[in-house]
Amino acid sequence: MVDANKKEATDCVVEWIASSLYKVSVPNEVHCVANMDRKECGCRMWELTGIPCKHAVATINYMNGDGKGAGVPEDWVHAAYSLETWARMYSFKINGCSGRRYWPRIESTTVIIPPNHRPQVDRPTKKMKSNDEHALPTSSCVTH
Repeated sequence: MVDANKKEATDCVVEWIASSLYKVSVPNEVHCVANMDRKECGCRMWELTGIPCKHAVATINYMNGDGKGAGVPEDWVHAAYSLETWARMYSFKINGCSGRRYWPRIESTTVIIPPNHRPQVDRPTKKMKSNDEHALPTSSCVTH
């Protein structure tokens, strides 16, 4: 995703607003404001995914060109995507249970009753016409 955002960031025009705020304009799109201290962007993709959007990548490139030493966009990705976090999450071992017959028996008098089912509120059903209403209308005045 970062590589795709790097390619899309080449079309962006970045302007510094104040302190860590940057206005990022893309042709034929609405401009966004990127706050680099809070790692936020007006498109909200950076906050939602944790991966810098094209606006943030363009701002990082602008900051590097301006001498601020922002680093590479990969350094701005949320820590949840790092290999260290992955290794820490999967470092422990979970021992499986051999089968249901080995589960401990629990003596409990509590009975769990399922909740009452309530039908969802919906549009009323359409009433079907009876067979008599489908018959052709008859006329009392028939000439032969």
